[in-house]
Amino acid sequence: IRNILLHSPDKLSHEAEAFLFLADRAQHMAQLIEPSLAAGTNVISSRSWPSAIAYQIYGRDRHDMRALFDMAHEKVYKNCEPDLIVYLDVAPEIGLARSRARGNLDAIESAPIEVHQRIRKGFHDILDGKPTAVTIDGTRSIEDIHSEILARINSLIKS
Repeated sequence: IRNILLHSPDKLSHEAEAFLFLADRAQHMAQLIEPSLAAGTNVISSRSWPSAIAYQIYGRDRHDMRALFDMAHEKVYKNCEPDLIVYLDVAPEIGLARSRARGNLDAIESAPIEVHQRIRKGFHDILDGKPTAVTIDGTRSIEDIHSEILARINSLIKS
């Protein structure tokens, strides 16, 4: 599903993209997260609910679909909220420059700058005041970012 979303030669409608992302989240939960949690395994995932809202609702400017996403959240995540959400915050111009330097932009990375600005605003709106969320300045060195994330994970595991 994710491969279709990111690398399809056909441009997907915003509705099709939204439904495929919801399907991807549901499959990710059922196939990976739920069995891992049931086995007592700690899970680190880059596919979180705030990402779905930031990218699909804010990025695609589809606030009319928010109720659908909220219903899907209840069904897919079954109120299984993460213990920690780490958001690496960078200005869209910087993030896109990094993506371009890697080459082979996917469908989301190829979106206009305005989409990325809305995505960033979405993350800020969604995570602001959320006690389990930490925003890290993504312009810091990789080593600094790694150290901070590791420290937060370790303190969570020890508590």
